[in-house]
Amino acid sequence: MAYNVVMTHQTPTKVALGTHLHVEVRRGGETATEELTVGLSCGTNAGQWYCVTHDRGFRNNFEKDSHCSGFATEGEPHELAWICFEHGAEVP
Repeated sequence: MAYNVVMTHQTPTKVALGTHLHVEVRRGGETATEELTVGLSCGTNAGQWYCVTHDRGFRNNFEKDSHCSGFATEGEPHELAWICFEHGAEVP
């Protein structure tokens, strides 16, 4: 039996400046929800990608790219934010 898999890539969009996000964060084994306001990018790479559309964070670019490939989310659009470890949510 053969399977035909079609991968459709949705180009992600950037989250708008000033958007309020409720992001689940883990610190020291505890999980909490924080409200973050998206600011301007500081330009550092210390952080992680976050899909606002699906409320999901990614530890690396491979996870983000796989999520946005369309295979995992069936072609849904993706709005991305950068969560800077020092400054919080930023426009990527």
